[in-house]
Amino acid sequence: MTYNEAIEIYDGNVKALASDLEVSYQMVYRYKKTPNALLPKHKIFMLKTKLALKPKIKITAKGEVVKSNV
Repeated sequence: MTYNEAIEIYDGNVKALASDLEVSYQMVYRYKKTPNALLPKHKIFMLKTKLALKPKIKITAKGEVVKSNV
């Protein structure tokens, strides 16, 4: 998952993304400098785990994050 993919899921909310990644918003802005680079693997795992607990988010069998319209 890249910064661009993550921030799209959070509708551009840097503060919410930082909270779920358990980093400062300054660190999120550092990720923004290379938006197409993968986030650290442990942060991707953490983010997907937290997103799976949200009712409007689905994780596919391939590990892709999909927003639900329901």
